[in-house]
Amino acid sequence: MDAVYFQNKEKKSDPEKLWGRPFVFLNLAFFLVFSNVAFLYLYPLALDAMGSEHHVIGLVMGVFSCAAVISRPFMGKMIVSRGEYWVFSMGILTILFASLGYILITTFGPAMLFIRVIHGFGFSAAVSAGFSLAAKTVHPDKRGEAFSIIGASLMCAVALAPPLGELLIRQWGFETLYMAAAGSVPLAWLVAKGAFQPLPGFLLDEGKRTVKYVSLLKNRFV
Repeated sequence: MDAVYFQNKEKKSDPEKLWGRPFVFLNLAFFLVFSNVAFLYLYPLALDAMGSEHHVIGLVMGVFSCAAVISRPFMGKMIVSRGEYWVFSMGILTILFASLGYILITTFGPAMLFIRVIHGFGFSAAVSAGFSLAAKTVHPDKRGEAFSIIGASLMCAVALAPPLGELLIRQWGFETLYMAAAGSVPLAWLVAKGAFQPLPGFLLDEGKRTVKYVSLLKNRFV
């Protein structure tokens, strides 16, 4: 189910159609992936309970974002060579491993930083693949609307997961929070399978073009 597979399928595109099954499932997948991260917005509470100092908490939380940002250009190249579905699945597997790893971490140290780094790496992979898929499958006339809706899906996750996470912590402790974060990941992969459909017709002639990250940035700011 990679980009090459999509390109070999014939399918007519409908510029007026946005709310099809693939787009709905893609939004659900984004919601669940961002729910995983939003649950762990509460990780500073766990760090504080471990007795970590404020600068340590800042370091641990910042490492995730650094890993996600630094790895993003490499994700673009990986998508070009391996396809969106492969990169998304790799990201989901990495996020799941990291989310379960939090259960085993009871104090600050290299293991904690490693978990945060691979979590950021996996998040970057999943999000990059999802946005690439959206850009490829939504007709140009509908992309503004589509990305606005995707943004709303992300904000819903950010708004809903932390309050739910606080309730879980209050009732059953931090391990339940980690399990909830981990549980959203396989669900994201399952619903994302409905989003990875053949590329629409308006991209069939563009599928073999090579995408260069630096060139893309130059075009973006010209």
